[in-house]
Amino acid sequence: MQSDKQIEQWNAVHGADIELVRASMGVCGLDGHFHDRWSIGLIVRGVCRFNSGERQYRVTPADIFIIPPYEVHRCGAASDDVMYQVMYVADAALAALAPHLKCCVEGSHLRTKSLPEPVIALLRAVTAADGDVSAVRASLHRLDAFFRGAETAGQARSAHPLQEVLHRGWDLAIDLGAAECATVYSRWHGIRTFQRQIGLSPRLYLRQLRALKARYLLQQGKSLAEVAHALHFADQAHFSRVFKSVFGVSPGKLQRVMRR
Repeated sequence: MQSDKQIEQWNAVHGADIELVRASMGVCGLDGHFHDRWSIGLIVRGVCRFNSGERQYRVTPADIFIIPPYEVHRCGAASDDVMYQVMYVADAALAALAPHLKCCVEGSHLRTKSLPEPVIALLRAVTAADGDVSAVRASLHRLDAFFRGAETAGQARSAHPLQEVLHRGWDLAIDLGAAECATVYSRWHGIRTFQRQIGLSPRLYLRQLRALKARYLLQQGKSLAEVAHALHFADQAHFSRVFKSVFGVSPGKLQRVMRR
């Protein structure tokens, strides 16, 4: 299924530790994907559902959704017209600005939470503030206060051995077959356990990981050809196809949105 998404706003704030995105999603939804940062978002209009692991969640405009980095999830529109906004927050930034929220979600199945309207309104105002650092910090501090005292005990999910290999070498010309053999598992058992534990095949995971890293190069003004070559895609067209499957828009269009 092709991703169905339209990005309307993309701002980087607090250095580059936090990105603010406002987008719409059609009825086709979004295939299995992940982000390299915490996803903390609201449904501005409509109702959304998403799957993470074997659990399904439903999000309304009265809820917040929180998805940890590298957690594969699939999204669908539960209504005809869905608009949402997300703060993509680096792990270190979330630990500094909202430590109670981070502790509460890690090691638990908590992914959605109903919030009082004043907190929702404060979070919604962040994108209208056009990346104002103080507004972002205030919204995260207020959200963290809501989760204070509600930490959930548990252990964070351990990484798959092959996942660690891919994270160490995503920018290298990895021989994926060799990487799949370089774990405690046999190659095929490693692939099967990776698919079951992570939610994507190792090949798809590596492609998405590189596409996520590509946006940082695009933000630096690198050309599409330069990025495709640096991240070992077959060519620019291949890079563009993979990038669009992850973000729902072409890399050139996202680069233009980020420059606004």
